[in-house]
Amino acid sequence: MTASALPDSLAALDAPAFLGEAAALLGPRGLTSDPDLVGPWLTDWRGRYTGRALAMASPADSAELAALVRLCAQYGVPIVPQGGNSGMCGGATPDESGSALLLSLRRMDAIRTIDPAARQATCEAGVILEHLHHAAADRDLRFPLSLGGKGSATVGGLISTNAGGTQVLRHGSMRALVLGLEAVLADGTVYSALTPLKKDNRGFDLKQLLIGSEGTLGIVTAATLRLVPAVAERVVVWAGVPSLQVARALLLHCEERVGEALEGFEVIPAASLAAVLAYLPGARSPLTGDHAWHVLLEVGADSSAADSLRARAEALVAGAFEAGLIEDA
Repeated sequence: MTASALPDSLAALDAPAFLGEAAALLGPRGLTSDPDLVGPWLTDWRGRYTGRALAMASPADSAELAALVRLCAQYGVPIVPQGGNSGMCGGATPDESGSALLLSLRRMDAIRTIDPAARQATCEAGVILEHLHHAAADRDLRFPLSLGGKGSATVGGLISTNAGGTQVLRHGSMRALVLGLEAVLADGTVYSALTPLKKDNRGFDLKQLLIGSEGTLGIVTAATLRLVPAVAERVVVWAGVPSLQVARALLLHCEERVGEALEGFEVIPAASLAAVLAYLPGARSPLTGDHAWHVLLEVGADSSAADSLRARAEALVAGAFEAGLIEDA
């Protein structure tokens, strides 16, 4: 890229000098300006936002990232961190100025350790959620956060957005699942607190500032995550309810009857179900008849309680019918 071809927003930036130093730091696998390689990452998942970038950086480890952040600070280059680019609101898409460096941590994809006894996994920010699920399952454990984009969403992105997923009722959002954290701060220093301590009364819990900060306070590079026993039995119920107020009453009923076995409770208005049915040829409603609201609830148990789960779920539904909370299921 010649100086005359630079966007106006880069007039004060010595882009060739910056890109030269960045290339020397990261190597050919770590930095690219090739439009064919960068292009797919400049548009958000829904295709609603498209920006431009000076280049895309893919550091191999936290040391390279720390050096890159210091270099960006030196040249005044803004950084747009990006995980799996599966967000829904354009937060990982650069603006149209072309002055920002798009940062991908997808090369940092190692699951460093899984400790079955402690029920912990330490992995890098570029690990894809589905890969973590498989690695935990191989040890009869699970990472209890799942969502539709699990095949592309990364651990770093999930932490940076404090993702919730479908099991948030029982296990909480990422904030409750992160035991330790490593991140590169804005001045290029590395915050390292990967080793969790059960009784940690040392003052500020800095990792909680970084979780959900979407890269504004630091760039997550690795994390120690909480694992739980694998699900041995699962029961899913689709129910029709007359109102949102009744749906809430049903939630309280479920929590009282099955407690922590309740993993998911999704409320769906009739209009949303109708939109799905209109969009998918051949699809049909799970229930006959019309219902103003629908509830999709899920209960699960590990091997210690699997044998009784189905009976508990049937009793739960029967009790809800008797209480007038469910119209059909």
